[in-house]
Amino acid sequence: YRQRFEEEVGTCGGTVEARESFPPDTDNLTAHLRNLKLASGLKSGGEKAPFEVLFFPDVYRRVPDLLAGLRFLNMEGIHLLGGPGWDNPDLVSVEGIEGSVFVNGFWPQSNDSLTREFVASFQAAYQVDPTILEAYASDSIRIISSVLQGRTTITRPELKA
Repeated sequence: YRQRFEEEVGTCGGTVEARESFPPDTDNLTAHLRNLKLASGLKSGGEKAPFEVLFFPDVYRRVPDLLAGLRFLNMEGIHLLGGPGWDNPDLVSVEGIEGSVFVNGFWPQSNDSLTREFVASFQAAYQVDPTILEAYASDSIRIISSVLQGRTTITRPELKA
């Protein structure tokens, strides 16, 4: 995610001011946010952050921890960006999430006809909305089926190509 994000920021004429990564099992994000704050040149609580956006491609359950750490370090007012892991209705009720944006590769309420057909057949079979994982699986099967159509045999390299 970081590499693609940095490429897109550059394409849009922006710059990445600071970077900070953390292990997936990190319980407290404050130390990592402090490192980000110091790396970006922000020393005291009264200064305005030299960056406007913080990209946090983790899951929605971690966003309240992120917001708490930002408040603790006086780093509020930064726009948050997330990825598909943020896609959960519970995130809407989190204090401080207003103005944040996340992207996702699948939306069950899409007006796209192929998506509508997939969602309807999935709901009929399982009585729940499909998630992005089911959408990816369906797309993968559809692609493989189109490659196999009309063929009696295929090698792994041919399928890969």
